[in-house]
Amino acid sequence: MPSTEDEVGQPERCADGFNFSSYKSLSPKTRAALGVALMLNATAMLMFSDQIEDALGLSVKPDDQQKVFKIYGVERETKS
Repeated sequence: MPSTEDEVGQPERCADGFNFSSYKSLSPKTRAALGVALMLNATAMLMFSDQIEDALGLSVKPDDQQKVFKIYGVERETKS
């Protein structure tokens, strides 16, 4: 069984300090359930984010949105 420690003897850690050995010690069913739950959460957030923003009063007003997404046309020379 491969070790979860690096050359110095420290447990594997991500840049933010997450300890992967605690995740790896979970049963495969638990890891699968956790992955499915995270995917369902992300899907729900994508589907309902507009309604959540409206309910919290965080939606952008149409006149403000036009200011943010203003598109400018630029004339360019064609190469011959």
